[in-house]
Amino acid sequence: MDYPNLPNVRKLLQSYPRRANANRTEIERMQIDILTDLDAHEFEVLEGCLIRQLNSGDPHQYDMVAEIMVDIQAYTSQNRDRVLLAALDTQQFLPAQWFRGAGDTVKSKLISLVRHNPELAKRGLAWIGDEEAVAWFVEKKNKSRNQNSINGDHNLYPHDAGWELTPDNEKRPLFSLHCFEMTPVHWNPLSPQFKQHENPELCEVCNTRIIRVKSLRASLLKDLFAISPLVETVDFPFCELCTMLTEPLRAIVSIDGTAKICKSILKPEDIADWFSEKRGEGGCITIDIGARRDPFFAVDYCSRDNVSQIGGHPTWVQDSEYPICNSCGRTMLFFMQIDGNQLYCIFPFVYYFFICDLCPEQIAVSNQHT
Repeated sequence: MDYPNLPNVRKLLQSYPRRANANRTEIERMQIDILTDLDAHEFEVLEGCLIRQLNSGDPHQYDMVAEIMVDIQAYTSQNRDRVLLAALDTQQFLPAQWFRGAGDTVKSKLISLVRHNPELAKRGLAWIGDEEAVAWFVEKKNKSRNQNSINGDHNLYPHDAGWELTPDNEKRPLFSLHCFEMTPVHWNPLSPQFKQHENPELCEVCNTRIIRVKSLRASLLKDLFAISPLVETVDFPFCELCTMLTEPLRAIVSIDGTAKICKSILKPEDIADWFSEKRGEGGCITIDIGARRDPFFAVDYCSRDNVSQIGGHPTWVQDSEYPICNSCGRTMLFFMQIDGNQLYCIFPFVYYFFICDLCPEQIAVSNQHT
Protein backbone atom coordinates (compact mmCIF):
# COMPACT_ATOMS: atom_id res chain seq x y z
CA MET A 1 0.00 0.00 0.00
CA ASP A 2 1.01 3.65 -0.39
CA TYR A 3 2.00 5.07 2.98
CA PRO A 4 1.44 8.76 3.81
CA ASN A 5 4.32 11.23 4.14
CA LEU A 6 3.58 11.92 7.81
CA PRO A 7 6.35 10.05 9.71
CA ASN A 8 4.24 9.02 12.71
CA VAL A 9 1.36 7.69 10.63
CA ARG A 10 3.74 5.91 8.25
CA LYS A 11 5.65 4.26 11.11
CA LEU A 12 2.41 3.24 12.79
CA LEU A 13 0.91 1.61 9.70
CA GLN A 14 4.15 -0.20 8.86
CA SER A 15 4.21 -1.80 12.33
CA TYR A 16 0.90 -3.66 11.89
CA PRO A 17 -0.28 -6.39 12.05
CA ARG A 18 1.39 -6.97 15.40
CA ARG A 19 0.34 -10.61 15.73
CA ALA A 20 2.78 -11.61 12.99
CA ASN A 21 5.80 -10.14 14.79
CA ALA A 22 7.96 -11.93 17.36
CA ASN A 23 8.64 -8.69 19.29
CA ARG A 24 4.97 -7.98 19.92
CA THR A 25 5.38 -6.44 23.36
CA GLU A 26 7.98 -3.88 22.30
CA ILE A 27 6.08 -3.03 19.13
CA GLU A 28 2.85 -2.59 21.08
CA ARG A 29 4.52 -0.03 23.38
CA MET A 30 5.73 1.92 20.36
CA GLN A 31 2.29 1.81 18.75
CA ILE A 32 0.62 3.06 21.93
CA ASP A 33 3.07 5.97 22.17
CA ILE A 34 2.36 7.03 18.59
CA LEU A 35 -1.43 6.61 18.83
CA THR A 36 -1.70 8.68 21.99
CA ASP A 37 0.44 11.47 20.47
CA LEU A 38 -1.36 11.83 17.13
CA ASP A 39 -2.75 15.31 16.52
CA ALA A 40 -6.07 15.96 14.75
CA HIS A 41 -4.53 16.18 11.27
CA GLU A 42 -2.47 13.01 11.72
CA PHE A 43 -5.50 11.08 12.95
CA GLU A 44 -7.55 12.32 9.97
CA VAL A 45 -4.85 11.02 7.63
CA LEU A 46 -4.79 7.70 9.53
CA GLU A 47 -8.58 7.45 9.13
CA GLY A 48 -8.24 7.91 5.37
CA CYS A 49 -5.63 5.14 5.22
CA LEU A 50 -7.84 2.78 7.21
CA ILE A 51 -10.79 3.46 4.93
CA ARG A 52 -8.69 2.73 1.84
CA GLN A 53 -7.49 -0.51 3.42
CA LEU A 54 -11.07 -1.58 4.15
CA ASN A 55 -12.15 -0.79 0.61
CA SER A 56 -9.23 -2.75 -0.89
CA GLY A 57 -10.84 -6.10 -0.04
CA ASP A 58 -7.38 -7.45 0.87
CA PRO A 59 -7.61 -9.79 3.95
CA HIS A 60 -4.11 -8.73 5.05
CA GLN A 61 -5.14 -5.08 5.00
CA TYR A 62 -8.30 -5.96 6.92
CA ASP A 63 -6.21 -7.62 9.67
CA MET A 64 -4.21 -4.42 9.97
CA VAL A 65 -7.34 -2.31 10.32
CA ALA A 66 -8.79 -4.70 12.92
CA GLU A 67 -5.74 -4.40 15.19
CA ILE A 68 -5.49 -0.64 14.78
CA MET A 69 -9.18 -0.15 15.59
CA VAL A 70 -8.83 -2.21 18.78
CA ASP A 71 -5.85 -0.11 19.86
CA ILE A 72 -7.56 3.19 19.04
CA GLN A 73 -10.44 2.11 21.28
CA ALA A 74 -8.18 0.97 24.12
CA TYR A 75 -5.73 3.85 24.22
CA THR A 76 -7.39 6.96 22.78
CA SER A 77 -10.66 8.87 22.91
CA GLN A 78 -10.62 9.61 19.18
CA ASN A 79 -13.93 9.53 17.30
CA ARG A 80 -13.96 6.55 14.90
CA ASP A 81 -17.34 7.19 13.24
CA ARG A 82 -15.87 8.03 9.85
CA VAL A 83 -14.09 4.66 9.67
CA LEU A 84 -17.11 2.79 11.05
CA LEU A 85 -19.45 4.24 8.42
CA ALA A 86 -17.01 3.29 5.68
CA ALA A 87 -16.68 -0.20 7.17
CA LEU A 88 -20.45 -0.65 7.15
CA ASP A 89 -20.56 0.29 3.47
CA THR A 90 -18.09 -2.50 2.60
CA GLN A 91 -20.58 -5.13 3.87
CA GLN A 92 -17.68 -7.16 5.29
CA PHE A 93 -17.75 -9.02 8.58
CA LEU A 94 -17.04 -6.48 11.32
CA PRO A 95 -16.17 -7.20 14.97
CA ALA A 96 -19.11 -5.91 17.00
CA GLN A 97 -16.82 -4.37 19.64
CA TRP A 98 -15.69 -1.81 17.07
CA PHE A 99 -19.00 -0.01 17.68
CA ARG A 100 -18.42 0.68 21.37
CA GLY A 101 -18.77 4.42 21.87
CA ALA A 102 -19.96 5.06 18.31
CA GLY A 103 -21.96 8.22 17.64
CA ASP A 104 -25.50 8.94 16.50
CA THR A 105 -24.73 8.72 12.78
CA VAL A 106 -23.35 5.19 13.12
CA LYS A 107 -26.22 4.22 15.40
CA SER A 108 -28.76 5.41 12.82
CA LYS A 109 -26.93 3.49 10.11
CA LEU A 110 -27.05 0.28 12.19
CA ILE A 111 -30.77 0.68 12.82
CA SER A 112 -31.32 1.08 9.08
CA LEU A 113 -29.45 -2.21 8.52
CA VAL A 114 -31.56 -4.30 10.91
CA ARG A 115 -33.69 -5.76 8.11
CA HIS A 116 -30.82 -6.46 5.70
CA ASN A 117 -28.07 -7.45 8.15
CA PRO A 118 -29.77 -8.11 11.51
CA GLU A 119 -26.81 -9.92 13.09
CA LEU A 120 -24.37 -7.06 12.59
CA ALA A 121 -26.95 -4.38 13.41
CA LYS A 122 -28.05 -5.95 16.71
CA ARG A 123 -24.52 -6.73 17.84
CA GLY A 124 -23.37 -3.24 16.97
CA LEU A 125 -26.28 -1.60 18.79
CA ALA A 126 -25.63 -3.75 21.85
CA TRP A 127 -22.02 -2.58 21.95
CA ILE A 128 -23.09 1.06 21.63
CA GLY A 129 -25.33 0.34 24.61
CA ASP A 130 -26.39 3.93 25.29
CA GLU A 131 -29.87 4.96 26.44
CA GLU A 132 -31.29 5.01 22.92
CA ALA A 133 -29.79 1.63 22.03
CA VAL A 134 -31.15 0.07 25.24
CA ALA A 135 -34.58 1.53 24.47
CA TRP A 136 -34.38 -0.08 21.02
CA PHE A 137 -33.84 -3.52 22.59
CA VAL A 138 -36.66 -2.91 25.07
CA GLU A 139 -39.01 -2.03 22.21
CA LYS A 140 -38.08 -5.17 20.29
CA LYS A 141 -38.52 -7.28 23.41
CA ASN A 142 -41.97 -5.84 24.12
CA LYS A 143 -43.12 -6.31 20.54
CA SER A 144 -42.29 -9.98 20.53
CA ARG A 145 -45.24 -12.27 21.21
CA ASN A 146 -43.29 -15.50 21.41
CA GLN A 147 -41.97 -15.95 24.95
CA ASN A 148 -39.34 -18.46 23.86
CA SER A 149 -38.09 -15.98 21.28
CA ILE A 150 -37.95 -13.28 23.95
CA ASN A 151 -35.89 -15.40 26.32
CA GLY A 152 -33.55 -16.53 23.62
CA ASP A 153 -33.06 -13.25 21.81
CA HIS A 154 -33.46 -10.08 23.82
CA ASN A 155 -30.31 -10.67 25.91
CA LEU A 156 -28.31 -12.62 23.34
CA TYR A 157 -26.66 -9.55 21.84
CA PRO A 158 -26.45 -7.48 25.05
CA HIS A 159 -24.63 -10.39 26.75
CA ASP A 160 -22.02 -10.25 24.01
CA ALA A 161 -21.46 -6.60 24.96
CA GLY A 162 -21.45 -7.30 28.71
CA TRP A 163 -24.91 -6.22 29.86
CA GLU A 164 -28.49 -7.44 29.97
CA LEU A 165 -32.07 -6.25 30.24
CA THR A 166 -33.62 -6.93 33.63
CA PRO A 167 -37.29 -7.97 33.97
CA ASP A 168 -37.96 -4.27 34.62
CA ASN A 169 -36.23 -3.36 31.33
CA GLU A 170 -33.27 -1.74 33.04
CA LYS A 171 -29.70 -2.10 31.78
CA ARG A 172 -27.66 -4.29 34.13
CA PRO A 173 -23.85 -4.47 33.60
CA LEU A 174 -22.31 -7.95 33.87
CA PHE A 175 -18.71 -6.90 34.43
CA SER A 176 -16.75 -4.25 36.31
CA LEU A 177 -15.21 -1.20 34.67
CA HIS A 178 -12.36 -1.57 37.16
CA CYS A 179 -9.73 -3.79 35.59
CA PHE A 180 -6.23 -4.88 36.58
CA GLU A 181 -3.47 -6.84 34.92
CA MET A 182 -2.94 -10.16 36.61
CA THR A 183 -0.20 -12.78 36.57
CA PRO A 184 -1.11 -16.25 37.85
CA VAL A 185 1.71 -18.08 39.62
CA HIS A 186 1.02 -21.81 39.32
CA TRP A 187 2.65 -23.95 41.99
CA ASN A 188 3.11 -27.41 40.51
CA PRO A 189 2.32 -30.07 43.15
CA LEU A 190 4.89 -32.42 41.62
CA SER A 191 7.74 -29.97 42.15
CA PRO A 192 9.95 -29.97 45.26
CA GLN A 193 8.79 -26.44 46.08
CA PHE A 194 5.23 -27.63 46.62
CA LYS A 195 5.23 -29.30 50.02
CA GLN A 196 1.84 -30.98 49.65
CA HIS A 197 2.65 -32.84 46.44
CA GLU A 198 2.33 -36.23 48.21
CA ASN A 199 -1.40 -35.67 48.77
CA PRO A 200 -2.85 -33.75 45.80
CA GLU A 201 -6.50 -32.69 45.85
CA LEU A 202 -8.50 -34.89 43.48
CA CYS A 203 -11.78 -34.34 41.67
CA GLU A 204 -14.51 -36.65 42.99
CA VAL A 205 -15.86 -37.26 39.49
CA CYS A 206 -12.91 -37.83 37.18
CA ASN A 207 -10.05 -38.28 39.69
CA THR A 208 -8.06 -35.49 38.05
CA ARG A 209 -5.96 -33.25 40.28
CA ILE A 210 -7.81 -30.05 41.07
CA ILE A 211 -6.30 -26.60 40.47
CA ARG A 212 -7.18 -24.11 43.19
CA VAL A 213 -6.77 -20.33 42.98
CA LYS A 214 -5.70 -19.63 46.55
CA SER A 215 -6.27 -16.83 49.03
CA LEU A 216 -7.66 -14.18 46.70
CA ARG A 217 -8.56 -11.02 48.60
CA ALA A 218 -12.32 -11.01 49.02
CA SER A 219 -12.19 -7.22 49.31
CA LEU A 220 -11.83 -7.24 45.52
CA LEU A 221 -15.53 -8.09 45.38
CA LYS A 222 -16.26 -4.82 47.15
CA ASP A 223 -13.81 -2.87 44.99
CA LEU A 224 -15.21 -4.22 41.72
CA PHE A 225 -18.91 -4.75 42.44
CA ALA A 226 -19.67 -3.15 45.83
CA ILE A 227 -20.39 -6.62 47.21
CA SER A 228 -19.78 -7.00 50.95
CA PRO A 229 -17.55 -10.10 51.30
CA LEU A 230 -18.40 -12.78 53.85
CA VAL A 231 -14.74 -13.72 54.39
CA GLU A 232 -11.28 -12.12 54.10
CA THR A 233 -9.97 -14.42 51.37
CA VAL A 234 -11.62 -16.81 48.95
CA ASP A 235 -10.51 -19.79 46.86
CA PHE A 236 -11.62 -20.69 43.34
CA PRO A 237 -11.18 -24.44 42.65
CA PHE A 238 -11.62 -26.01 39.25
CA CYS A 239 -11.03 -29.31 37.49
CA GLU A 240 -9.71 -29.11 33.95
CA LEU A 241 -11.68 -32.06 32.58
CA CYS A 242 -14.99 -31.38 34.29
CA THR A 243 -14.75 -27.67 33.44
CA MET A 244 -14.39 -28.64 29.81
CA LEU A 245 -17.15 -31.27 29.77
CA THR A 246 -19.72 -29.49 31.96
CA GLU A 247 -20.29 -25.76 31.53
CA PRO A 248 -19.88 -24.21 34.00
CA LEU A 249 -18.36 -25.83 37.09
CA ARG A 250 -20.03 -24.71 40.34
CA ALA A 251 -18.58 -24.23 43.81
CA ILE A 252 -19.82 -23.01 47.19
CA VAL A 253 -17.68 -20.81 49.44
CA SER A 254 -17.69 -21.90 53.09
CA ILE A 255 -17.39 -19.61 56.13
CA ASP A 256 -13.58 -20.03 56.14
CA GLY A 257 -13.30 -18.88 52.50
CA THR A 258 -12.55 -22.35 51.12
CA ALA A 259 -14.69 -23.25 48.12
CA LYS A 260 -15.85 -26.81 47.47
CA ILE A 261 -16.82 -27.96 44.00
CA CYS A 262 -20.49 -28.89 43.81
CA LYS A 263 -21.42 -32.42 42.84
CA SER A 264 -21.50 -32.54 39.06
CA ILE A 265 -24.16 -34.13 36.89
CA LEU A 266 -21.22 -35.62 35.02
CA LYS A 267 -20.71 -39.33 35.64
CA PRO A 268 -17.32 -41.09 35.61
CA GLU A 269 -18.40 -43.15 32.57
CA ASP A 270 -18.95 -39.89 30.68
CA ILE A 271 -15.18 -39.29 30.70
CA ALA A 272 -13.86 -40.46 27.35
CA ASP A 273 -11.16 -43.15 27.33
CA TRP A 274 -8.56 -40.85 25.85
CA PHE A 275 -8.76 -38.65 28.95
CA SER A 276 -7.26 -41.45 31.03
CA GLU A 277 -3.77 -40.52 29.87
CA LYS A 278 -4.36 -36.76 30.13
CA ARG A 279 -4.16 -36.03 33.84
CA GLY A 280 -3.36 -32.46 34.82
CA GLU A 281 -0.79 -31.75 37.48
CA GLY A 282 -3.22 -29.76 39.60
CA GLY A 283 -1.70 -27.60 42.31
CA CYS A 284 -2.57 -24.13 43.46
CA ILE A 285 -2.42 -20.68 41.88
CA THR A 286 -1.56 -17.44 43.60
CA ILE A 287 -2.36 -14.15 41.92
CA ASP A 288 -0.03 -11.19 41.40
CA ILE A 289 -2.17 -8.14 40.68
CA GLY A 290 -0.53 -5.58 38.40
CA ALA A 291 -1.35 -2.19 36.97
CA ARG A 292 -4.80 -0.89 36.10
CA ARG A 293 -5.77 -1.43 32.46
CA ASP A 294 -8.63 -0.40 30.19
CA PRO A 295 -11.62 -2.67 30.93
CA PHE A 296 -11.93 -3.48 27.22
CA PHE A 297 -8.19 -4.02 26.71
CA ALA A 298 -8.47 -7.78 26.10
CA VAL A 299 -11.85 -7.96 24.32
CA ASP A 300 -10.14 -9.16 21.13
CA TYR A 301 -8.51 -12.51 22.00
CA CYS A 302 -6.23 -12.54 18.94
CA SER A 303 -4.67 -9.11 19.50
CA ARG A 304 -3.33 -9.57 23.06
CA ASP A 305 -0.54 -11.76 24.41
CA ASN A 306 -1.80 -11.84 28.01
CA VAL A 307 -5.55 -11.85 28.60
CA SER A 308 -5.30 -12.77 32.31
CA GLN A 309 -7.02 -10.04 34.32
CA ILE A 310 -9.25 -9.23 37.28
CA GLY A 311 -12.36 -7.24 36.38
CA GLY A 312 -12.95 -5.69 32.99
CA HIS A 313 -14.84 -7.23 30.07
CA PRO A 314 -14.23 -10.95 29.46
CA THR A 315 -12.23 -12.15 26.47
CA TRP A 316 -14.73 -14.49 24.88
CA VAL A 317 -12.96 -16.93 22.58
CA GLN A 318 -16.38 -18.06 21.35
CA ASP A 319 -19.84 -16.62 22.07
CA SER A 320 -20.55 -15.07 25.45
CA GLU A 321 -21.56 -17.54 28.18
CA TYR A 322 -22.60 -16.00 31.47
CA PRO A 323 -23.76 -18.69 33.92
CA ILE A 324 -26.95 -18.45 35.96
CA CYS A 325 -26.73 -18.51 39.76
CA ASN A 326 -27.99 -21.81 41.15
CA SER A 327 -29.43 -20.04 44.18
CA CYS A 328 -31.24 -16.91 42.94
CA GLY A 329 -31.50 -17.54 39.18
CA ARG A 330 -29.84 -14.26 38.18
CA THR A 331 -27.08 -13.97 35.61
CA MET A 332 -23.71 -14.16 37.38
CA LEU A 333 -21.09 -11.42 37.06
CA PHE A 334 -17.69 -11.83 35.43
CA PHE A 335 -14.95 -11.58 38.06
CA MET A 336 -11.66 -12.59 36.42
CA GLN A 337 -10.05 -14.73 33.76
CA ILE A 338 -6.81 -16.69 33.49
CA ASP A 339 -5.00 -17.59 30.29
CA GLY A 340 -4.33 -21.34 30.48
CA ASN A 341 -1.06 -20.84 28.60
CA GLN A 342 0.30 -19.42 31.86
CA LEU A 343 -0.59 -22.57 33.83
CA TYR A 344 0.55 -26.20 34.03
CA CYS A 345 -2.60 -27.22 32.20
CA ILE A 346 -3.26 -30.04 29.78
CA PHE A 347 -5.66 -27.76 27.95
CA PRO A 348 -4.43 -24.16 27.58
CA PHE A 349 -7.92 -22.65 27.48
CA VAL A 350 -9.11 -19.32 28.83
CA TYR A 351 -10.68 -19.94 32.25
CA TYR A 352 -13.48 -17.60 33.38
CA PHE A 353 -14.50 -17.04 37.01
CA PHE A 354 -17.93 -15.70 38.00
CA ILE A 355 -19.61 -14.52 41.20
CA CYS A 356 -23.18 -13.59 42.16
CA ASP A 357 -23.88 -10.15 43.60
CA LEU A 358 -26.88 -11.45 45.59
CA CYS A 359 -25.35 -14.77 46.70
CA PRO A 360 -21.66 -14.18 47.52
CA GLU A 361 -21.15 -17.84 48.42
CA GLN A 362 -21.94 -18.92 44.83
CA ILE A 363 -19.07 -19.05 42.32
CA ALA A 364 -18.70 -20.64 38.89
CA VAL A 365 -15.81 -21.48 36.55
CA SER A 366 -15.95 -22.16 32.83
CA ASN A 367 -13.56 -22.20 29.89
CA GLN A 368 -13.44 -21.58 26.16
CA HIS A 369 -10.95 -22.46 23.48
CA THR A 370 -10.39 -22.03 19.76
